[in-house]
Amino acid sequence: MPGDPDEFTRFREKARAETSRRLLEEFKERVEQAVHEHGDQAQTGFWTYRPGHSFPPEAIRHPSEYDGGRYLNLACTQTDLKPTAQRKLVESWCEALPGLDKVEFLWLSSRVNQPLFDAACQMKSGSSTF
Repeated sequence: MPGDPDEFTRFREKARAETSRRLLEEFKERVEQAVHEHGDQAQTGFWTYRPGHSFPPEAIRHPSEYDGGRYLNLACTQTDLKPTAQRKLVESWCEALPGLDKVEFLWLSSRVNQPLFDAACQMKSGSSTF
């Protein structure tokens, strides 16, 4: 019949279907593995407070307190410092943030002024993992 696909077309369609099934099975396996590895996150969500895992990390005030990890929680505004010292502290973070290339997650635990926000936006993101 004129509308019937030839043997090559049938073979190609069968191969595509098998590839699609294989890729779907691999995807399912990866999802199951991720749920197994990150089960608590799958149940409660990533941002859930987990003090036993230091999550979120303790807030720090000065750049010298940063330990080089992938999580950074900073509280450098709304402090008890005098205005001049407060301004210098924020300026020190504005200089430091763009160079912190290992940080993957940043918490800003106090008010954020425009220079601090701009500095955070200039940060290079760390490598992400699922």
